[in-house]
Amino acid sequence: KRQLILCLCMIFSLFTGYQSVFASEERGEYIIYLDVQNVSPAYGEAFIKNDYAKAIDLADKALDVYEKELLELIPNMEVLSRLELLLPSICVKIVKSDVQTIKSLPYVKKVYENKVIHEADVVRSDLRAFRDRSLMTQSTMMTGSNELIGSDDAFLSKYDGRGRVLAIVDGNMDPTHAVFYLSRGVKPRLSKSDISAFIDSKKLSIYDKTANGTMYENVYRSEKVPYGWNYSRGNDNLNPENEVAAHGQHVSGTVAGNRYNIEGKTWRGVAPEAQLLMMNVMNNGSTNEYIYLKAMQDALVMGAEAVNMSLGATKGQPVDGDDAVTKAINNGYALDTNYVIAAGNEGGYKGCLLYTSPSPRDS
Repeated sequence: KRQLILCLCMIFSLFTGYQSVFASEERGEYIIYLDVQNVSPAYGEAFIKNDYAKAIDLADKALDVYEKELLELIPNMEVLSRLELLLPSICVKIVKSDVQTIKSLPYVKKVYENKVIHEADVVRSDLRAFRDRSLMTQSTMMTGSNELIGSDDAFLSKYDGRGRVLAIVDGNMDPTHAVFYLSRGVKPRLSKSDISAFIDSKKLSIYDKTANGTMYENVYRSEKVPYGWNYSRGNDNLNPENEVAAHGQHVSGTVAGNRYNIEGKTWRGVAPEAQLLMMNVMNNGSTNEYIYLKAMQDALVMGAEAVNMSLGATKGQPVDGDDAVTKAINNGYALDTNYVIAAGNEGGYKGCLLYTSPSPRDS
């Protein structure tokens, strides 16, 4: 009996040993955050001064050096992509056992796992009323949302979003919807030629692979939506899943939908005359951090004043705050672009949501 127990223990030990070996050899995606300032000392100043073209060139110079060194050290490393702003890094596929080796290098600031981000279940369930009109209420239609935050007609007469560019990093969207227009006489800040120039400059994370260099024709949608791209799928289809009531669409309308009559009531978004950069990062309800980071960087390059990112989760869900997206947001804190993150939809209304509220924490 004692021999049988010893034999089982040996088998168990051998099995767990195999598991450890296989786990260490499993390939995964990681984000290697690199010290570009060490190779390109002028990078930090260019970044802070919003000279993003120069900052990208300087970061690329450093990333080229580090990428070459890393490939010499780890020949089987697969380089998937890179970022120059907010979180200068390369996204790679390596075996788990190589992570500690990379972390020990003096020019590596941190190594993050390229985490998968899932759309919260509450997001899609909350949109059921938009599919079934019988479930519609005044609250669901959000005709009173502007009043709730103090964005009344008097406020709108001073600040209606004109001349501003706002980015929506979210799920499926439809730029052809009737609410997405600029009123007559409102001059757009970004034109079709501006979008063409951004793409031609190769400072965005998207590249023109067309034979005649006309990719911008499909990326530019209208004066209201001068830019639309699906970062998860790498194409210009903003609603590949043909969602009738998509979360990205809902957010885009709330942010900058223009005046529209709904059952006898006039509805509008908070900044009805602002332009929208529509950035779909979801693929059937999920994405990863590097895809989010690419959209964040492109919004920065195109000069968006604010970027709305629906990264909030169900209330009470623990978050460690030590991830690549959080670090990128912190790195961009002093810049002119504001990154706005949802805090969840649950719970009763408490505190002050007025734009005049003295403390952001209260809202």
